[in-house]
Amino acid sequence: MALMIRGVIVDLDGTLIDSRRAHALAWKKTLDEEGVRNSLDEIERWMGCDVNQLLGQLAGVEAHSQRGQRLIQKKRRVLEAEYYHQIRPHPSSKALLSRLREEGLRFAFMTSANPCELKTFLNLLDSQELMEYSKIEEVQLKRRTPIETAIASLGMNPEELVLLGNTPYDVQVAIGHGISAIAFRSGGWSDGELTGAMMVYDDIPDLLRKFDESPLSKKARGQIPLVAA
Repeated sequence: MALMIRGVIVDLDGTLIDSRRAHALAWKKTLDEEGVRNSLDEIERWMGCDVNQLLGQLAGVEAHSQRGQRLIQKKRRVLEAEYYHQIRPHPSSKALLSRLREEGLRFAFMTSANPCELKTFLNLLDSQELMEYSKIEEVQLKRRTPIETAIASLGMNPEELVLLGNTPYDVQVAIGHGISAIAFRSGGWSDGELTGAMMVYDDIPDLLRKFDESPLSKKARGQIPLVAA
């Protein structure tokens, strides 16, 4: 019998916060200035994946290398100076977090943002009350991957968790940690590319409209096998 879903890990930077284009533009300018040419469409396809994978595919360098670290820091400066003002929360993000709380679910954010960026994103969500229901702690500063941080902060078994994301990378990292995934097409990916998610919705409003029939609703929890085959 499947365990009851008790917690939700929500991808912050991309799913709740509309930052995909800003990050892609910052990477394009950074790489262009380094003589590494990629189209904006090519760069956007790698948004949401691990930075080591992104740099390997787009620039042929490893993130922990000297050049990789220089590119990461330069991209961060470009983002803050030129594109940060474009970043906004998706219109239904706060409604989703409120609904999770009403359903008795704890949630935590999965993010690779540094502490300063994280504070900015949480301020964009503009709700201290909602923040109290998330588990953003000093654990964020420890040497864990974003999903490991979220798992540790919730203190639940992976089988009790569901991850909400909008890229194949979110789905893959969830399944790799024994966690189910609910995916959104809003990241620009097809259902085939989101294979492995137990449910796929158009976007956050689509999930909210169908919430009572979703695996997250009180009546549905525990009735659906959690981890997709």
